[in-house]
Amino acid sequence: MTEALGPVEYFEITVEGGQVILTPVKVQRSDAVREKLAELNITEQDVADAVTWAREDSIPQS
Repeated sequence: MTEALGPVEYFEITVEGGQVILTPVKVQRSDAVREKLAELNITEQDVADAVTWAREDSIPQS
């Protein structure tokens, strides 16, 4: 079934009336992501800080 859709990596999955519905999802291009970050006033430093915070938070404390 998925071969008929072509090269799709990701699907949105919903269940309606007992049926599972797979809807192909296109991954946004990086330009679109950058535009959205700019709209939200999120800087590269904000992203770097968030990644650092997430990595620190996930390290088990001894």
